[in-house]
Amino acid sequence: MFKNLVNEIINSDKTNYSIYKKIGKWVHNNIKYDLKFHGKKYTAKEILNIKQGVCEHFTKLYNTLLTAYGIDAIKVSGYAKDITENNMKVKKKKDGEERNQNEDPTERHAW
Repeated sequence: MFKNLVNEIINSDKTNYSIYKKIGKWVHNNIKYDLKFHGKKYTAKEILNIKQGVCEHFTKLYNTLLTAYGIDAIKVSGYAKDITENNMKVKKKKDGEERNQNEDPTERHAW
């Protein structure tokens, strides 16, 4: 299933992009970012069917497609933090309360 999809992606994208970029572009264009999926666990097949998720889901699908093509891929988790002065105290509302999103270890990012 995934190998066929990867072949479709690569063959339909006529750019000179690398395979990594073609697959990444496809995931970006075909999966909608939606915070309501934060913390929910899905298989790559479920993500492909739902076509929605957060960074963790984008990463899982991207890595699954790379692996189906024969390219080793791993998930990396960490914090997404912009160190410019304007973003030093990034605030995020949760339950009506503002807080620095970088203080909470559950607010990680996935690549």
